[in-house]
Amino acid sequence: MPYLAAYAVLLPLLVGALLLLTGERLRFVTGGLAVGAVAGSLALALTVFAQHWNAAPAGTTWAWFNVGGQPFTVGLWLDNLSVALLALVPLVAFPVFVFAAKYMRHEARYAAFFGQLLLFVAAMLALVLARDLLAAVVAWELVGFASWLLIGFWFTKPEAATAARQAFLLNRLGDLGLFVAIGALRAAAGTLDLPALTAAAPQLLTSQPALLALAGAGLLLAAVAKSGQWPLTPWLPDAMAGPTPVSALLHAATLVAAGAYLLLRTYPLLPAEVRAAAAIIGASTALWAALAAQRETDLKRVLAYSTASQLGYVFLGVGIGAPVAAALHLLAHAAFKASLFLNAGLVTHAVGHAAAPDKMVDPQDMRLLGGLRHALPRTFAAYVLAAAALVGLPLTTGFLTKEALLAGTLVWAGGAGGGGIAWLVPLAALGTVGLTARYMARHGKLIFGGSEARGVFRISQVHEAGSRAEAPLALLLPVTGLAALALWLTLAPNPLHVAPGWAARGLLMPFPGGLPEVGGLAVWLPLLSVALVGGGVWWGLQAPVPATIARPARISLAVFWHQRAPAAALGLARIVARFDHVGLDRQVLRFGKTVVVVAKLTAWTDRRVVDGAVHRLAAALGGLGRLARAAQSGQTQGYYRWAVAALLGAVAWVATR
Repeated sequence: MPYLAAYAVLLPLLVGALLLLTGERLRFVTGGLAVGAVAGSLALALTVFAQHWNAAPAGTTWAWFNVGGQPFTVGLWLDNLSVALLALVPLVAFPVFVFAAKYMRHEARYAAFFGQLLLFVAAMLALVLARDLLAAVVAWELVGFASWLLIGFWFTKPEAATAARQAFLLNRLGDLGLFVAIGALRAAAGTLDLPALTAAAPQLLTSQPALLALAGAGLLLAAVAKSGQWPLTPWLPDAMAGPTPVSALLHAATLVAAGAYLLLRTYPLLPAEVRAAAAIIGASTALWAALAAQRETDLKRVLAYSTASQLGYVFLGVGIGAPVAAALHLLAHAAFKASLFLNAGLVTHAVGHAAAPDKMVDPQDMRLLGGLRHALPRTFAAYVLAAAALVGLPLTTGFLTKEALLAGTLVWAGGAGGGGIAWLVPLAALGTVGLTARYMARHGKLIFGGSEARGVFRISQVHEAGSRAEAPLALLLPVTGLAALALWLTLAPNPLHVAPGWAARGLLMPFPGGLPEVGGLAVWLPLLSVALVGGGVWWGLQAPVPATIARPARISLAVFWHQRAPAAALGLARIVARFDHVGLDRQVLRFGKTVVVVAKLTAWTDRRVVDGAVHRLAAALGGLGRLARAAQSGQTQGYYRWAVAALLGAVAWVATR
């Protein structure tokens, strides 16, 4: 029933509010309450998924408010896309919460952390269930607010505070696009109800092309900002300043997935031009972020760039008319990327206790690591499985979804989206395959490969939980469980083709025709893709190990953009502020002074000229009145005097003539 879905949202919301309001007074049960809330939400979500998957879409609405007699409602909408995301969010969040309960237990603001994390999960669940765009905006803003809190959780660190502000401000730019889109859709269709808008989409695209183009551009801008696509990518790697569980959740099934979900949810409303722009942005971001990851030395920032690159594939799928492949890649990416981020947490947790006591070193700097496969064998095994899905090796979900997207790009470039320049899109997608394999091979080599003696850490000298340096099961199980979801069986029984699988068939219901027929591409394209992966892995393994800990010079245009874009934005902001202070403010002050002078002159003219003339005329008339009143005194002598005076005046007048 739809109400079960509402309870799946309310449970983490209420528990999160309880933890935020009570503070550290419930610290001793905070971890259990948070994990229990997400477990309950997961159970409810899976129940809703079982009831509504492949069933007719269902929903409910509630009256909210009226403006000028026009009602606005909120409600839930359950179709295959929304129930798939409804199940995915707590499915990924649950192991992250289990991991965080152990990983963050020594934090002073333990309860606040889980309160914010639960608010984040509740907001994302509300977003995927929203029936109308007005309710979606409320959830969208809550997602942004909670992400700001979580990225800046360690706000005493300057880099965390800066990263939180940057994420907040860049996402506000996307909010502007969303507000414009809502206004345009309301003007075009008179409603914000998503099922009604979807049903009317063909007619609206024909009858209101300008408004739909404006709405599509606004939706695309909102999605680009929220999902960290080019050119608004810089906030995404900087968000790694937050705790590792935050990184895992933000980059898996929540914040960055929200933008891609918005495009999928409104896919029928996007004009062809907006879809083409989404394809170009997605292909550019996939290639650009893969290039940026090549020279990165922070193990979490490499994964952050990878998130931007993989979400570029999702935008690409929306743009080429393959929303099913895009949605499948979004679902697959959530599991293996969360595993990789938690894996990075295990590595930094282990090496943070193993650094030589006389050295102040960064446990996230890959140049200082090496040989950790010997000390952390289980962590390494989970890493290999998740990384294999990320690069798209066979027998993984990443291979299935990547092949569907690559085939879609070739069909699009040779068909309706044709034209010479259109072939740059599949070329960028194929190039990203090799580059992804290259940076992940380098990533794995620097962390787990080689000899432990290369690095400054000595994991073998650390003895935690008895005589083991490996993390406890409370941390290992979530990482391993999420990595196991990267096996192909979670999407389809066929390890080489996703189309016959249960997930693809189900998503074809909200997106008919959303998985292009690949024809003969099904034979040679996987071979080409695997060859590119193999070449990229070989190339990455040949990468030299840096001999010093000095940060290497960066010559990549992509990394140059990432480094210079914030500085350029700050410089532009200063120029604008200077113009505002010297130009606009000064002109406004001058204008204000001119208005004051004109007002004083006007007041003087009014008092002295206009009012003065009126007052003098009134005084003259008053004097005449007094004379007239004196002539009517009622005394005979007075009348006689006036009569004599009048007679004398008349005589004098006649005499002068």
